Amino acid sequence: MRFLSILFIIPAMFFSYNDALTFIPVTIKGVVLDTTTNKPVANAYVYIVKGEEESLTDKNGAFSIETWQHLPLLLTVQQANAAVKKIKVITANPTLRIYIKTDKN
Repeated sequence: MRFLSILFIIPAMFFSYNDALTFIPVTIKGVVLDTTTNKPVANAYVYIVKGEEESLTDKNGAFSIETWQHLPLLLTVQQANAAVKKIKVITANPTLRIYIKTDKN
């Protein structure tokens, strides 16, 4: 029984309270807008370069992505008729406003 106690205590000694806090998920929210018209861009593909977190913008251009990755991270926005845009995200607040130029204009 004493051996089992040691097996659980020793690994816990290697992790501090601050280490535990780094595993809190981060939610990145934003809106994608057209640079010319300032209108929302629907169905834009928004994703984090490292990882599998992704989202599509809604009809209001809004998106939300939850990730366990540490900030800063690289966010990419793609839309069928627009250039790819990459943004470095250093904080989860405030809501991001991302402008892309679409070919609809």
